[in-house]
Amino acid sequence: MPQITEYTDEELEAAEETISERIWGLTEMVPPSAYTAVNTSYAGGKALVRFVKSSVWIITTSLVVLAFPVALEAERVNMEISREAEQRQALFGQAQPPPL
Repeated sequence: MPQITEYTDEELEAAEETISERIWGLTEMVPPSAYTAVNTSYAGGKALVRFVKSSVWIITTSLVVLAFPVALEAERVNMEISREAEQRQALFGQAQPPPL
């Protein structure tokens, strides 16, 4: 036969407590200095993320604007040299080094 347990009024009151009331009770246990430390860390992290995002944007756009045209021009020059070498080979029968 199961044993019947009697609860006191205080125990019943604690059992009827909502989750939001329990969370609010937990906030009262944390000292204000902890809130300040967490808030400062959050603000610092947020500023760091903003700085990194801006830096990545600046570096990426600079590379696209400055380095991409140079790389395309270098590839075009290499293609032209290769085409000239193929023409020389077709005309003379053997590959000759391009004049310097």
